[in-house]
Amino acid sequence: MGDGNQLTLMNYENYLGLDVSKTAILNNIAKFSDDPKKSFGLYYPQYFRNNNFINVDLSICLDVLYHIDDEADYRKTLSDTLQASDKHVVLYTSIDRFQADAKTLPHVKHRDILNYLAEYDLSYEIIRNEHPELSSADFIIINK
Repeated sequence: MGDGNQLTLMNYENYLGLDVSKTAILNNIAKFSDDPKKSFGLYYPQYFRNNNFINVDLSICLDVLYHIDDEADYRKTLSDTLQASDKHVVLYTSIDRFQADAKTLPHVKHRDILNYLAEYDLSYEIIRNEHPELSSADFIIINK
């Protein structure tokens, strides 16, 4: 969810944005205070239990996964994102494990997400980023 800038471009019937940052949540509550179709909440992977409470048509995780350096939190966030929807999931993340170099930010950890997705036996489509010089992420579209 982050700063909500991408959300300003979307027209969802209902939206629930989750973030680990209390500041991001409070900023988005203020930014979208006039839109009753948008809700926001704190997300901590180690404490979150969905139990099918959140069951949406589309679950989206953009620019999040490669910012998670803790392996357990990474796996839990991916699992929660995949389980939140019975229909469609969109991930925007790095697909391949990249070699860290001087341009790799310290809060970025690239993983081979396709190995993780293999554990879920899902079919997916990869849409490669047309501007790899701007981002190492690609789209993964999952239709269940």
